[in-house]
Amino acid sequence: RSAGGALPLAAIEAEMAPYAIATAIDRGPHGPAVMERMLGKAAFAALPAPLKAFHGADARPVWRGRVRVEAGTSLVARGLRRLIGLPEAGEDRPITVSVDRLAEGAAPAEVWTRNVDGRRFASRLAADAAGGIEERFGCVTIRLAPVVRDGRIEMTAAGARVCGVALPRALWPRCAAAAWADERGRYRFDVRLALPVFGPLIRYAGWLAPKGADA
Repeated sequence: RSAGGALPLAAIEAEMAPYAIATAIDRGPHGPAVMERMLGKAAFAALPAPLKAFHGADARPVWRGRVRVEAGTSLVARGLRRLIGLPEAGEDRPITVSVDRLAEGAAPAEVWTRNVDGRRFASRLAADAAGGIEERFGCVTIRLAPVVRDGRIEMTAAGARVCGVALPRALWPRCAAAAWADERGRYRFDVRLALPVFGPLIRYAGWLAPKGADA
């Protein structure tokens, strides 16, 4: 998982000092990040500043805030949350989100690691050729269709695969995610996931600000 923010750079370099290891910092130009690639430059540029600050290619890698978690109560939902590492229900819990932006040729990709009060879960987001975003949790991949409405980014499920096998529409997970800026200039989010037949899996909503920011 991403180790962004776990140790200062000076501490890492000190550990390497006894060995024949050379280091460098590359500040070359970045390509578009996943969200910018999917929305297009014009739509991305029109977003509120907190959304561009989080989703941009040169964004800070570690964000912190608070989150409220609602958890489905079915046996399947509880088992799947444990399998993926999703958090259980709770009010006003600390959350850290680390975003590792990967250089994988022309297609941008990102690994998001969320830490909710010590419980971590990660997913990999990548742009696809059809203008959507694929988010992978282990062997489950959900295709998301992002749109911008009234300064908000909204995403719904537009497909799903398990171990590479496409699922029929009736078996797609129900997904609704939104991100917007609040009146205090913070990044706000609301993510809902539900399972066909078995009902709600998880909902988590809250706010984020760059690590170290006065939020």
